[in-house]
Amino acid sequence: MADKKLKKHGNIDNVSFISGKAPAMPRRILEIFILMVIYIVTARVGQLMAISPGNVTPVWIPSGIILAAVLLRGYWIWPGIFLGAFLGNTWAYFDAGSFFQIGITVFSGLLNGAGDVLCAVVAAYLINKTAKTKEIFDKSAYTALFILFGFIVGPLISAIFGVGGLCLAKIVMWEKFLYTFATWLTGDGVGALVLAPALITLFNKEYRDFHKNKLIEVILFPFVLIGITILCMTNHYFIGIHTSLFLIVPVFLWASFRLGRFVTFHSIVLTSAILIYCTVKGYGPFVDTTMNKTLVELQFFITIMTVTIFMLTSIITERKRSGYRIRKLSQALHQSPTSVLITDINGNIEYVNPQFTTTTGYSPEEVLGRNPAFLISEKQSHTIYTEIVDTIKIGNEWRGDLLNKMKNGNCIRELVSILPVKDENGSITNFVGVKIDDTERIIAEKELRKSSSNLIKAQHIAHIGNWVWDITNNKIEWSDEIYNIFGVNKNDFDCSYESFIDLVHPDDRELVKKSVNDALYKDAEYSIEHRIIRPDGTVRIALEQGEVTFNNEGNPVGMFGTVHDITETKKLMDELTKTQRLESLGVLAGGLAHDFNNILSAVLGNNNLAMLLLNDGQTDKVAESLSKMEKATMRAKDLTQQLLTFSKGGNPVKRTVFVTRLLKETADFALRGTNVQCDFNIAHDLRQVEIDEGQINQVINNIVINAAQAMPDGGNIEIRAENINKSGEMITTSLMNEQLIKISITDHGPGIKEEILSKIFDPFFTTKQKGNGLGLASSYTIIKNHNGVIKVDSTPGKGATFTIYLPASLKETKNYIPGKDEPVNGHGKVLVMDDDDSIRDMTKQALKVVGYEVECAKNGEEALEIYKTAMNTEKPFSVVIMDLTVPGGMGGKEAIKILRKIDSNAKAVVFSGYSNDPILSEYRKYGFNGFLSKPFKVQEMNSLLQKIIKQN
Repeated sequence: MADKKLKKHGNIDNVSFISGKAPAMPRRILEIFILMVIYIVTARVGQLMAISPGNVTPVWIPSGIILAAVLLRGYWIWPGIFLGAFLGNTWAYFDAGSFFQIGITVFSGLLNGAGDVLCAVVAAYLINKTAKTKEIFDKSAYTALFILFGFIVGPLISAIFGVGGLCLAKIVMWEKFLYTFATWLTGDGVGALVLAPALITLFNKEYRDFHKNKLIEVILFPFVLIGITILCMTNHYFIGIHTSLFLIVPVFLWASFRLGRFVTFHSIVLTSAILIYCTVKGYGPFVDTTMNKTLVELQFFITIMTVTIFMLTSIITERKRSGYRIRKLSQALHQSPTSVLITDINGNIEYVNPQFTTTTGYSPEEVLGRNPAFLISEKQSHTIYTEIVDTIKIGNEWRGDLLNKMKNGNCIRELVSILPVKDENGSITNFVGVKIDDTERIIAEKELRKSSSNLIKAQHIAHIGNWVWDITNNKIEWSDEIYNIFGVNKNDFDCSYESFIDLVHPDDRELVKKSVNDALYKDAEYSIEHRIIRPDGTVRIALEQGEVTFNNEGNPVGMFGTVHDITETKKLMDELTKTQRLESLGVLAGGLAHDFNNILSAVLGNNNLAMLLLNDGQTDKVAESLSKMEKATMRAKDLTQQLLTFSKGGNPVKRTVFVTRLLKETADFALRGTNVQCDFNIAHDLRQVEIDEGQINQVINNIVINAAQAMPDGGNIEIRAENINKSGEMITTSLMNEQLIKISITDHGPGIKEEILSKIFDPFFTTKQKGNGLGLASSYTIIKNHNGVIKVDSTPGKGATFTIYLPASLKETKNYIPGKDEPVNGHGKVLVMDDDDSIRDMTKQALKVVGYEVECAKNGEEALEIYKTAMNTEKPFSVVIMDLTVPGGMGGKEAIKILRKIDSNAKAVVFSGYSNDPILSEYRKYGFNGFLSKPFKVQEMNSLLQKIIKQN
C-alpha cells in the first residue's frame, strides 16, 4: 500500500531524495529554520559580491541552495525558502523613512518570497515529472532537462516576481525593468546551475563516485585547477585576453574522464568562485569599463563552461554504464551454463558460448558461418525445421523440444528457445538460440508420473484422498480416491464447498460447517468424523483433517487436507467393543456372584443365629445379630448403587455447595485407622459446585482409599483444590463451563505401570486380591454425569495423581452443613402403595411402631379410591407413599398426576428399587415432595415424612 501511494504522488510533500520520506514534525521545523538562516546568510554574501558601479550580483547563491533543498528534502521545505527570501530581501531594501515605505518594502519582500518558492518548487516538480530524480546526472537527456528547468524556467519565475516587486515598491524604476529582469534571471540561473548539482552530489551518497585507488589524483586535482584558474585570471596577457581561459577545459576533461561527477561538480563551484572573486576585485579578462559587459561575459563563460562539463560528464557516465552492461551481458553469455548461439539474419552462426562447445563437442571454429540445422538429428521430424523458420521469420519466439546430435554422433534431448533480436526500428538483425539439456527433466517427469501412479494406488488401498480448497474462488481439487470415497464421477461432479456439503449426512452438516468455520476464523484444529451419503444411498464414515493458509492480512485464502474412509475400521472397532463388553460381562458375573454370595452368607447366617438365640431364650444377643444383618444389607445396597452408577443410570441429585468440608471430612474418614495422613491445600475462595454430595463423597473415598493402599508403609496424600478456567487447562470436552474447580489427589506410592494406566477406569479391572474393580469405574461415571472430567497421571516410582474437573456453579447459596437426624415419634395418617406384599406389610408395621396411622393399597387405582374416600372424613391422609413401578397396574408416575387433580395440596413421596430412574433425581418436576431409594432404613423414612408433614 505504501509503495502504491509513493508511486501515485511522486515526491510531492512527503518524499525525500535522501531518505525517501519526510522527517517528523520537530525535525521539519528545525530544517526549515536552518534553510531560512542559510538563505539570509548566503543572500548577504551574494550582495557583498556585487559588481560596481551597478551594484549587480553575478551569481545568486540562494537559488542553487533552494533548488537542491527541494530536490533533496521534499516540497515541505518551502516555508524555509519563503521566510529566507522575505527576510533577506526586506533587510536589503528596508527603509524606515515612513510607514508607507515600510509597507512597500514588506510587500516587495512577500513577492520575492513567493517568487523564490515557486522558482524552486516548479523547477523541482518539472524535473521530477520528466526525469528520474535519482538519475539526473546519469543520462544526458535528464541532465538537459535539469538545465532547462533549473537554469531557465525556475529563475524566470523568480525574476518576474522579484523584479515586479522591486518596481512596485519603487525600489527599481519601471524603465529599468528589462535590464534588472535580465540580470536577476542570469544571476539566479547561474546560481542554480553551479550550486544545485554540487549540493545534490554532496548529500546523495549515490553520486560519491570517486575511487580510493585514485585518491592521489583527487588530492592533486584541486591544486592544479586553482593554479591554472588564478593564472588565467591574473596573467592572461601572455596568450590573449580571453584565450587563456580555455586552459581550464583540459583540466575539467581530466576530472570528467578520471575522477567522476562528485569531484567534477565541486570543481565547477571552486572555479566559478575564483572567477567571480577575481572579476569583482578587478582582475581577469571579464573586467570592462562597462559593468553590463563585464557581467554578461562572466556569466556567459560560467554558463557555457558548466553546461558543457555537465553534458560531457553525463555522456561519459552514460557510455561507461552502457559499456559496463554490455561487458556484463557478454560475461553472462560466456559463463552461462546454458548453450547459447547467435546467428545473422540468414541463419549463419556468428557466436557460440563455451557451454555450447562443452555440450555438442564442436569448437567455435567448426560451427561459425554454418546453419544450425546440421545439429538436428535425423531421428527428429523433418518438418520441425520449417516450423522453426516460419515462426522466427515473422518475429515470434519458437520454443520446444529438439532431438539434437553431438559431434560424436550421440543424440541429446534439448529444450530450445529461438527468438529474433530487433533494432530500434523493429527490424530483425539476429537470432538467438538458447538450449538446455532436457534429458534429466524427461527422466524426472517419468519418475514423477511413476510416483504419482504409486501415490494414487496407495491412496486407493488405504482409502485416503487429499484435497485443496481455493477459498477465494470457491474451487476444490480432489484426488481420484476422494471421488471414489464419495461415490461421484470425476467428469460430472462440480467440486465446490456447497457440493461437498450436499454429500454430507444431513444430521452431520451443521457440525461440519461449524468445524470449518472454527478452523477458518478461530484458529481451531480441523479434525472431524462425519457421515457421507453417496448418490446411490449408501452411507460411509469419513475422517477429515486439514490446515488453513492465510494471506498477509491474516485472512483465510485456502485450506488443504485429507479424507479417510474409516467405515470398515469403525465396524471392526464396534465388533471389538462388543467382544470387550462380553468379556466385561463375564468379569461382572463373577464379581457379582462373589460379592453377593458373601453378603447373603452374612444375612442368612445372622438370621439363623438370631432364630436360634431367640429359641434358646438369649434375647439379649438377638439385637446384635440383627444389627449385623442390617450392615450386610447396607453393603448390598452400596454394591447395587455402584453398579447403577457405573451403568447409564444413576443420575445425581444435585445441590449447590462448597466442597471444602466434604473433601476434608471424606478424606479424614477414609484414612481412619491407617498410617497415612492428608495435606490439604484448598483455595480460600474456592467456587461453588452443583453436585450430588453422596456420589462425590463416594468418588473421593474411592481415590483416597486407593492412594492409602498404594503406601502400605505410610506417608502423606496431597489434596489440592483451586479455581481454574477451561481454556487455561486446554480441556477439549464441550460439557463443561469456562469456570471450573480442579481437585488433585496425589500419593507417593510406586505409581501405576504404563501398560495398565489406560485400564484403571474399566469396570471390574483391579490389581488387588480383594476388591470388585467398580470403585474407579463408578467414579468415572459419577464425574461424567456431573459434566466433569477425571484424569490420572503417573510416573512409575513417583506416585500417581488423580485430577477431577467440575463445572463451577453461578448460583448463590450458603454452605450447607448437615446435622444428625434426631429420633422423632411419628404422627399423622399415611397411605402406602406398593405391589409387593412383603414390602407393603413391612412398611405398614414399621410406620405403626413409630406412631403413624397406616392404610395400604397394592396399585395406583386402589390408592386413589382410598384417598378420595378419606378426603370426605375427619381424618384425610397426611402423606401418600407410592411405588414408582407397578407391573400390570398404575404406578406412582401415573397416579401422582391424577392425585394432584383430586387434591392440589396432597403430599406424596415416591420410592423405588430403581434408584437410577431420573424421576428420583427430579422428583419435584413430576409432582412429588420427596423420594426414597429401596432399601431404606425406617429412621430415614420417618425423618423424611416428618419433614414433609411439617411443611405448609
